[in-house]
Amino acid sequence: MRVGISRMNITPALGMSMAGFRERDHGAESIHDLLYATCYVFEDEVGQRAAFVTCDLINIDGHVRDKVIEQLSGKSKLSAEAILIQATHTHSGPSACALEGRNYLDAKRLPKPEEKAYYSFLIESLVQGILQAEADLNPAKIGFAVGSLQTLGNNRNEPECYMDDSVNVVKIDSLEGKCRGLIVNFACHPTVLTYTSYTISADFPGAMRRQLSAVIPDAVIAYSQGAAGNISTRFTRRESSVEEMERLALGLSGEVLKLLSTMTMQETLHLQTALRKVKLPVKAFKNDDLCEREITEGKALLNQLKNENADQAQIRKAYVSLQGYERNLMIKKNIGDLKEIETMIQVIDTGLFQWITLPGEAFSEIAEAIKIKPAVIVCGYANDYVGYILSKEGYSTHGYEVGVSYLGENAQAILISESLTMLKEMGLTA
Repeated sequence: MRVGISRMNITPALGMSMAGFRERDHGAESIHDLLYATCYVFEDEVGQRAAFVTCDLINIDGHVRDKVIEQLSGKSKLSAEAILIQATHTHSGPSACALEGRNYLDAKRLPKPEEKAYYSFLIESLVQGILQAEADLNPAKIGFAVGSLQTLGNNRNEPECYMDDSVNVVKIDSLEGKCRGLIVNFACHPTVLTYTSYTISADFPGAMRRQLSAVIPDAVIAYSQGAAGNISTRFTRRESSVEEMERLALGLSGEVLKLLSTMTMQETLHLQTALRKVKLPVKAFKNDDLCEREITEGKALLNQLKNENADQAQIRKAYVSLQGYERNLMIKKNIGDLKEIETMIQVIDTGLFQWITLPGEAFSEIAEAIKIKPAVIVCGYANDYVGYILSKEGYSTHGYEVGVSYLGENAQAILISESLTMLKEMGLTA
């Protein structure tokens, strides 16, 4: 087997509009750490190739992936179904990463010239990153291990409820045993820095990379986001600061190092890839009167909690729930008569582990249903973005996610069914 690795700097300029929090009213003021697109290209013994790309961005829309594949035509040996591009979902990066994606909140907003320039720059960076990784193909060994972590984040609506706490680590070594790269997959919103911050940052994934690089200085380290739709640091963070990012990242870095100490490496891969288009239903929205009533009740609850000096995490939960009610009405007006959305899921099997993608903010319970084997790694925010994908449990929370999700309740069942079918067709069932 051979593996090629590259890393592209995709940090936006100061002043660029930031993604993740609509409360921000101006562009980035400073840069705490650089944003990267990290590319890995794998080649097995018969020359089959697959690319794994993870970017420090809020999301990746299908148009970005399509343009990257179009520009790779004639330059790369990778097939379209073998290219996986995902976002870490940092809320401290540029909003210009998805100018052509679905946007039912700011449907009439026109991109600024500098945002158009960044969008073109991003696509070119991804193309060049993949080509550079292909050019870097060298004999390698690969290892995989799974651990767990419960100190970084938890279920952000009900802390005691289920979360996917798995830490999935892929390690790339040279034949001489020197670590060339690590891919760390975990599910948690990178929202230690909140809407009051105007600092560009990869958030805790960036802190994890710095910490691991201090121990393994020559390795290219990347973070891969999991099914983090209902998982965040809301109840685990003590404050919103760069120091808190470092503190929370220590647990993840420590778990990775523990897994590396017992990992077994191998020199063979057997790649197979599959990509499937799926159609997801748009939900039936409530009438305007009911939407307005939810907003009124949400405001009353928030004011009550503030007056009672309630716990800040509970106040935050009520605040974002109110946002969900307000944005639900906005989405309803902007989405019109749309009945379904076409998107995609993908499986890349290495013989050692399997990556399977979900095109948005999937709840942890969805990942749980798909992970029929410990070696299945769920990659959220991958190849496309359809917003929140709630589990059946998620619809009972009445929180932010229910409001802003525009998918029907059976969308999660379709994604689970299609994912399991793909795994079965590829001979990857338990």
